[in-house]
Amino acid sequence: MEKICLGTVQFGMDYGINNKKGKRSVNEIHEIIKFGIDKGIVFFDTAPVYGDAEEIIGDYILKNKLDEINIFTKLTLEKNDITCEKKELREIIFNQVNTSIKKMNLKKLYALLLHNPEYMYNERIVNELYNLKKIGVTKNIGVSIYNVEDALYAVNNLKIDYIQIPFNVFDLRLNKTNFFEITKEKNIKVLARSSFLQGLLFMEPNDAEKRVKNSGVYLNKFNEILKKYDYTVLEGALLFSKYSLGIDYIVIGVDSLDQLIEINEIYGKSVSKEYIKEINETFLNVDYGVLLPYLWSKKH
Repeated sequence: MEKICLGTVQFGMDYGINNKKGKRSVNEIHEIIKFGIDKGIVFFDTAPVYGDAEEIIGDYILKNKLDEINIFTKLTLEKNDITCEKKELREIIFNQVNTSIKKMNLKKLYALLLHNPEYMYNERIVNELYNLKKIGVTKNIGVSIYNVEDALYAVNNLKIDYIQIPFNVFDLRLNKTNFFEITKEKNIKVLARSSFLQGLLFMEPNDAEKRVKNSGVYLNKFNEILKKYDYTVLEGALLFSKYSLGIDYIVIGVDSLDQLIEINEIYGKSVSKEYIKEINETFLNVDYGVLLPYLWSKKH
C-alpha cells in the first residue's frame, strides 16, 4: 500500500461521524501500525492536537527499535503566540516541534505541515518553517488546507514540498482549477485526506441527512453509481482517490485493524475509467455544507 499515508487522529481521539467504536486501545493501535508497515505503508500523518497519538507512535517506534519512520506532523499555534516577537516566536515553534520529535522518538521529522492555513499569510511563521528545514529539523515542509483559495495561494507563493488537501468523491473543488497542473510543474507532492469524508460516505442516506443537511441526496446518487459498477462504498471511495490524477498519497484513518485489512485487500484492485468519469461529472458542485466537516455542527 505504498500510496497510503496512515492517518492517526483515531489513535488519540474518538473521531469520525460514523465511528461507533471510539478510541482504540494502545495494543490494537500498535497492531494497526505493524500491519500497515508490513504491507508497505511508509508514511504516517499525525499532529500534537490528536490527543496522545504522537506518544503512541513514539512508544511503537521505541519498542520495535525502528531507526527511521516517515512522519508528517503539524504546527499549531495559540493566537497570542502569533503576535510574539521574532525571537520568542522562533523559540515557541522550535520547542513545539522538538517536543513532537521527542514524543515520537525520532531524530528529525520527515515533514512538518502548517496545520492552520492562516499561518501561510504570516511571513514570520513561514520564514520559521523554512528555517526548520534549513537547519535539518525536518526534511520536508508543507501546509494543510481546507479551501480552494488557500490551496492556490500555497502552491503559487510558498516553497513547499507537500500540500495536504481534502479530496474525495464529493469534494472535487480543486479539479475546477489549475491546482494539479501547478503542483506537478513545481514537484509539490499532494496528500489527499478525507477520502471517506470522516465516515459520512458509509452512512445510510436518511441517517446522514439527520446529521449533515443535504447529504442524503448525494449519498443516494453515490450509492446508485456504486451499484451500477458493482463496487462497495469502500472500494468506490478508496479506488477513486487512488486513481485520480494528481494525487500522490492518500491519507486514510481507520477505526480498527479489520478496516485496514479490508483496505489492503481492496488496494490492489483496478477501477473502471467510466466510473472515475461519472463521479467527476456527477459531483463537481456539491454543497459546501456537506464538504466541510467544520460546518456540520452549524447545520442544526
